[in-house]
Amino acid sequence: MSKDNIKKGRYSNETHRVNKDKVKQNNKRELDIPHLLRHSKADDIITVCLAAFSNTPSVYWANEIEGFHKKFLNASQTMDDGIFNKDTYMDILKTTGVEVDTRRVFTEFFEKVMNVNFKHFLSSLRKIPGTEKLINSKFILNLLKNSSNVGFIWTAILNISKNNHSFIFKLDDNHTLYIKKNELVNLSTPKVVDSIEAPLDAVIEANLTFEENLFLTTLNVFTPNAITPGVKEIYEMLIIAFYRYLENQYGSKYYLRLRELMNLFSIVKLQSLYSNKWIKEEREYLTTVYKSNYIKIIVDKHSPNDVEALLQELNLTD
Repeated sequence: MSKDNIKKGRYSNETHRVNKDKVKQNNKRELDIPHLLRHSKADDIITVCLAAFSNTPSVYWANEIEGFHKKFLNASQTMDDGIFNKDTYMDILKTTGVEVDTRRVFTEFFEKVMNVNFKHFLSSLRKIPGTEKLINSKFILNLLKNSSNVGFIWTAILNISKNNHSFIFKLDDNHTLYIKKNELVNLSTPKVVDSIEAPLDAVIEANLTFEENLFLTTLNVFTPNAITPGVKEIYEMLIIAFYRYLENQYGSKYYLRLRELMNLFSIVKLQSLYSNKWIKEEREYLTTVYKSNYIKIIVDKHSPNDVEALLQELNLTD
């Protein structure tokens, strides 16, 4: 009997050598596979995203809006004085040409704030790898026509909260807008306020971290669709990073938090359906009290020149 056929235990020497070679080859393959690449890449993406949005909440308003403090005081005073309901305002305006209250003082200030925030938001988006050439006029049109996108943007870049009677918009440590719920109803309708309040309540109850808000917003913005092709790779990259973040924060039970966040996501999407319907029904009113290119695009009453004007305002080019 040859040495190769001599048995040691259950196997011959030859079989032992073959098995050892297989183990060595398998070990080599394992060494060649970068097991931590997925997680390392995900961690890098988290770092990049946080860095991109780190300055979003910090806006020096006096540099962004001329006469900001005075405009802020006038807008606050309008809400304190009160306004008529939407239908009364429009009826009197159509009949007499007279604006019966000063709501446009508030709306002009608020859309300036939103325009600045949107500019900073897009600037942050462009710092995410792969987005530089995607954020053009077509992308912006699609973004603003989707009210759920706008809703997530608002919660991501505005410090919004509420008490029993008012919605609270904290612009910075020295400037906070308190808008009474009944005045917001007069500015829109009770159902519109409900469509704002329900998602806000869900956001508050979820106690979102900055990172969770960031990922939910960017994932919503970069959800693949036919209008903005090319976002699939970015979306998949963000999904991996989002799961990694949740795993880091919540350990093996991260899926429970993921379920809570997906429920929140669904609530915002559902409420946006009503917002879209109301925007279409109230185009005349909205374009009467709001004049910015930003709002014109949202209510779908814009020309190509309006889109180009907005791009110039935001310092963006195709």
